[in-house]
Amino acid sequence: MNEKCKKLEPLIINAAFGDGNFWGKIKVRFHIQSCGECSSLYNEYKSASSAIHKLPVIDCPDEVINKVETKIGKYGFTAPSFILDVATIFARINFRTVAASFLIIMCFTVGVFLLRDKKEAGRQQYSSEEIKHASRQAQQALALVGKILNNTQSKLNDEVITKHIAKPLGKSITVINDLFEPGGKNENN
Repeated sequence: MNEKCKKLEPLIINAAFGDGNFWGKIKVRFHIQSCGECSSLYNEYKSASSAIHKLPVIDCPDEVINKVETKIGKYGFTAPSFILDVATIFARINFRTVAASFLIIMCFTVGVFLLRDKKEAGRQQYSSEEIKHASRQAQQALALVGKILNNTQSKLNDEVITKHIAKPLGKSITVINDLFEPGGKNENN
């Protein structure tokens, strides 16, 4: 066992048995990923831990349980908190993968921006004569649309409303007035 594993052995034991603090677990996870010897030591303690946790309480004599409780202190089971769950997730992340992903995303982003800048640089700028010509054409088009709208308005007012709406409406109102006028055509004698 190398020197690093000997120093980390108490932290490895705590992590394998589910004890220890947050930073200790992260430190152990990091060293497990980088050192094969620490990883095998952790796996040994983890298998021992799972074997111990699988033992039913009935198989242990009461005097052994009492000795353990007096030695370490009796405390109830506490459910792991959300922070420890999140810390465990982050402790299992391989930082090389994260760094490689970040590098790929950055290269892609830089590439997109560089290509966009090249496209914008390749665009043709218009001369002042072309801009003036386009402005004149736009004014002529707007004047033409204005004439069309004015002609439509005058035709609507002069022909459509007066001939096709006002005259028939006036005739129908006259007929209705004649029908309801006292002494008119509709009176019964």
